[in-house]
Amino acid sequence: MSEDENKLDELRLKIDQLDQKIQTLISERVAVAGDIAKAKIAEGSTVFYRPEREAQVLRRIRERNEGPLSDEQIARLMREIMSASLAAEMPLTVAYLGPEGTYTQAAVLKHFGHAVTPRAVNTIAAVFESVGRGDSHYGVVPVE
Repeated sequence: MSEDENKLDELRLKIDQLDQKIQTLISERVAVAGDIAKAKIAEGSTVFYRPEREAQVLRRIRERNEGPLSDEQIARLMREIMSASLAAEMPLTVAYLGPEGTYTQAAVLKHFGHAVTPRAVNTIAAVFESVGRGDSHYGVVPVE
């Protein structure tokens, strides 16, 4: 085996070790999110998604970002981790003006992350009705 191949193997091992640490930390984060859910339930709260808290967390992440990923890239990664954590607390369903593949669906996934259950409906009124009936926790409609 050449020196270059040895170096490559060492670097790949390092990546594997880092991936394991990242996975462990994400699992710990999700467990703490579960503890938060239990505390909210004990306090009688039924609101699990707090956009102001999420915005605060993402703002701090961007502020302390020193690269090499851009602020947008690191925020997108953390958004998905937060989405998965929230789904572990309480899975969210978000109604949107469908069908699948629309900009409205893209807005749902960008804002709430991929761990939500998107629900396509046929009209803007149906989005509001879905939320009003409790079939969906939130709704996203286009604004023109």
